[in-house]
Amino acid sequence: MEILVNREPIDFSLENESSLGEVIDELADWLRSGRFAITSLDVNDQTYAIHDRDAWADIALHNVREISVEALPLSEADHATLIALDEYCALLAHALETRDDGPIGELAEELPYVRGRLAEFFPSLVDENGRVGICTDRKLESGLMPDPAAAEPLLAELSGLRTILQTREREYQEPERELALSLGQLASAAVQLVDVPVQLQTGDESTAMQTVIRLTELLTRVLRLVPLVEARTSDPAVDIEGVRRFAEEITPQLTELKDAFEMQDSVLVGDLLEYEIAPRLEHLDRLLPDRGGNA
Repeated sequence: MEILVNREPIDFSLENESSLGEVIDELADWLRSGRFAITSLDVNDQTYAIHDRDAWADIALHNVREISVEALPLSEADHATLIALDEYCALLAHALETRDDGPIGELAEELPYVRGRLAEFFPSLVDENGRVGICTDRKLESGLMPDPAAAEPLLAELSGLRTILQTREREYQEPERELALSLGQLASAAVQLVDVPVQLQTGDESTAMQTVIRLTELLTRVLRLVPLVEARTSDPAVDIEGVRRFAEEITPQLTELKDAFEMQDSVLVGDLLEYEIAPRLEHLDRLLPDRGGNA
């Protein structure tokens, strides 16, 4: 049996594997160690959707003469997946808007996969049951066109989801620009932090928590963008090492801040924000291009 990756034969040792699923799992782990991901699968010149495991996992190896996979760097594979998810939402929205029954059955079959991938990219979308509850209309999930009254909220849901997906896509398209914007937004957040202790003391916990959540989201985005910038740009204008130091220093303080919120310790929250976190945010401008050079 021959195994090809990106059309090139590889020397891949098999042990006691008896099914195609076992081989692909081993191959995926090996590629992942090199920061690659499998994006397509051909077996004996027949193409299978890599995510449709039920269609190929149980194929016996004695029936396989050739396995050919396409693999992309993880960042490129993630970007391709985001584009595919956005295209799926666009196709479903178009079918709902035009009341086109044709593609509804096939789109409904893809819903579990779409939900699973959305959960990987956007954990905040996962509900208390551990799933992403998008497009939960019963008719749609059964492969039927939803009632007209149900279509409008579904379209609004898909529109919001496409905005989230396209925002994440921009991180892959222009990572250095998005990193600079995120750092600038973090620096600006220092002004809002001074109001949080007062909000807690006056019972406005919701507004205070939203500010902290926004801070955490921005920091998460910065950490996500750093390796993308390094992979795309040999000489970034943003001080990448400075960003790494900032993230390492502020992450434990954000954990302490979360604990202080849970204990409803407004004094500790205020101290952390005023004396630890806000000053670090105010100095972020030093890491941005044309703002004083490297820190």
